[in-house]
Amino acid sequence: MLGKIVFLIAASGVLSSGLKVDVDDLLALYERIDSSVKLTQHEAAIEIRALTIPMESFLDDAVKYVMGNLTVAAEPYWTTIASMEAEAEAKGEDISACVNGGNEELYTLNETIVNAPLEKIAAYRTEGNDMIYASANLAYSAIEELLELEVQVKACSDPECAEELYNALIEFHGRASETLEASVDNPTTYLNELPEKLALVNIDADDYKEKFTAIIDAVVICTIL
Repeated sequence: MLGKIVFLIAASGVLSSGLKVDVDDLLALYERIDSSVKLTQHEAAIEIRALTIPMESFLDDAVKYVMGNLTVAAEPYWTTIASMEAEAEAKGEDISACVNGGNEELYTLNETIVNAPLEKIAAYRTEGNDMIYASANLAYSAIEELLELEVQVKACSDPECAEELYNALIEFHGRASETLEASVDNPTTYLNELPEKLALVNIDADDYKEKFTAIIDAVVICTIL
């Protein structure tokens, strides 16, 4: 930011000193701004792309967290089923049909239970990728505006247009600096806030327990009939 202020003071000094701006002054300023903006845009693009790595890591960890919690939550079901199988085996009974039916119902329940949190994580993934894409486009918009100014600068051949474009370049540089800063700040802020949002994404353990308990009850009834 300090470099931007020093640059603008130096550039505006030509005008504030009362000196006339000629085409050579304009071209010299353009070359400096062209170099500055292109370098900053290149660095911004690298920073923006780099943000995809921690973002994907956060999202993948969130998926693992949800699936891990499902595994933990399902342990009472499997413990109960294993106990029922051991007891049936000791009695010489075959309850495999009942158990298999219950397990199939549990697998279906699992898909239903994780569907909402996984969809939420997928939505954050889409949102994050859209943010990265939009930020990269925002950064490049500074280059697009620079190229438009380049055409005008190259076509300028008299002091009048030189002074007008000189002022336009100074204004553009300040605007471009803010644009490029925002192109990195926006996705960085999103990334910093993402873990807190993902921490709220989880399965409904109480609802899951209630539903797999009903499956266990159905298995028990099946073994009696």
